[in-house]
Parts: sequence; structure tokens; C-alpha cells
Amino acid sequence: MFLKRIWTNKYMTESIELFNEEAFIKDFIKKLESILQKAPIQARAKIIKSRVEITVVGFDTPIIYNFNYNLSVKENIYLLKEKLYKERYPTIDIITRTQEKYTPTEIEQLISEGLSLSEALLKFKIVETKEVYKISRVLIPKDQIFIKNINDETDEKMYRMKMPLSIFLKRMRSKWTKEETSAMFEKNAEFIRIIYPLEVWKELNTEKQRVEVVSE
Repeated sequence: MFLKRIWTNKYMTESIELFNEEAFIKDFIKKLESILQKAPIQARAKIIKSRVEITVVGFDTPIIYNFNYNLSVKENIYLLKEKLYKERYPTIDIITRTQEKYTPTEIEQLISEGLSLSEALLKFKIVETKEVYKISRVLIPKDQIFIKNINDETDEKMYRMKMPLSIFLKRMRSKWTKEETSAMFEKNAEFIRIIYPLEVWKELNTEKQRVEVVSE
């Protein structure tokens, strides 16, 4: 144990309380284990004095996080998780295919190639859009994988893998190229639902209730 300084009121009156470092680290380790169980990385954590070092498979240098004893264990875990998420969590390319009408210039090109105007107007083209997603967490026993768009991380998309998720993650880390990973995800991932943050869910639920009232 050692003494920890805290401020107890708006007048910055200083007081002293006992701080149990051993209990702090024990609680930290428990929460860290829970985080790593759901992380899409293979990692090993080591506590050294007042910091934790996390070595992630595929990276030469460890993630180092120094404990901030002025924050709670929960807050320390949050900061470490954010660091891991930004620097070590893998990304995956998702290809979205949509049908779109041809532009006037493209229609002219189709007509020059022998199509009639009516035929050209009825044709559609397939447009592929690549978006980059971060794998935010996994539930290996259930083969569930969660991803977030790196450009808009307000919600998560939940998928269930048709192949064992443990095998997918292992091959993604050690065998497949970026393109192969994307292709295997598209082939094996079954979309389940979107998970919204609580405040977004409340807005959507309120809007749904409004629609139901109007429809009556």
C-alpha cells in the first residue's frame, strides 16, 4: 500500500487515502482478460511494475500502457482498449455491389456499340464499392464477429460465420492476403443485425413509435 493524494471538493481541500496497488492490478488483470477474450487478436500480456505490455502476434513491438492510478480500473481499461483498437485490431475490406443506371454518356456509348435506345435505357450496371471495416470484437464460441466502418463507428454490424471463426482469424493473420480475407468473409459471413449505441437506439425506437401512431 502507499498514499494517494486526492482532491475532495471544489475548494481543492487535500485529503489522504490509502491506495491498494495490489488490488488495483488484480482487478485490472481480471478486466483485461475479459477484453482479450473478445479481441480479434492473439496477444500475451505482461505486468511490469506500474505498466502492462501486450505483445500481439504479427507485430514486432509490444503495446505499452502505463497505469494511471488517479483513474479507476475501468477508465484505465478503456484507455488501453482504445490504444489496442486503434493500433492493433485488424481491418477487413467489404465489397458492396449495387445496381445503377447508366449515365447519359454511357448510354450513348452503348448505342454506338449497337444497342437501341430502349435497350440501353433498360440496362443497369453493377457498381462495386470498397469500404474498410475494423473488427471490433469476436465471440469465438458462437462464431460471431462484429465490425465497424472506420469512417463511421457509431454502430456495429454483427455477423455469424459459416466456418469456425477461430480458423478464419488464424488464417487471416497468418495465411490469407487482404483480398483473400475479403473474399472469404463475403463467402462465409452471414449478416445478423446492426447494433446501435443506446442513444441512437432510443431515437430509432421513438421514431418507430411515431410512425406507428401516425399509421393508426
